[in-house]
Amino acid sequence: MPIKAEWIPFTDAVIQDALSLKESGVYEIGKKKGDMVMYIGKSDTSIRQRLLNHKEKTRFSTCTHFRKRKTPSDEAANAEARLLADYRKSHAGKNPPLNTQKPKVNDSDSYIAPAFRRW
Repeated sequence: MPIKAEWIPFTDAVIQDALSLKESGVYEIGKKKGDMVMYIGKSDTSIRQRLLNHKEKTRFSTCTHFRKRKTPSDEAANAEARLLADYRKSHAGKNPPLNTQKPKVNDSDSYIAPAFRRW
């Protein structure tokens, strides 16, 4: 299930000023107020710092908005994996364009334990 929150402008000023971004959680970065989700991520400590790190990278230069959901730090990785799995279900098995790595936790839709893989 996608994050159900309003899209916020993906600007340095907004990111610096938003007090709620000091928390852990998951987030989506998109284009054109969310018409296209470009990246799904998480932070165990501060969403603000992760968003600022993304802003510095050229590949995020076309992104215009983000939205976030507060998640306890010990649940952030699983919440991110669920968001990615939901995205893949509705996008022919593909990750968002800027998500180049698989999530670091087991995603029940794509994870096959090594002992049970059939080569």
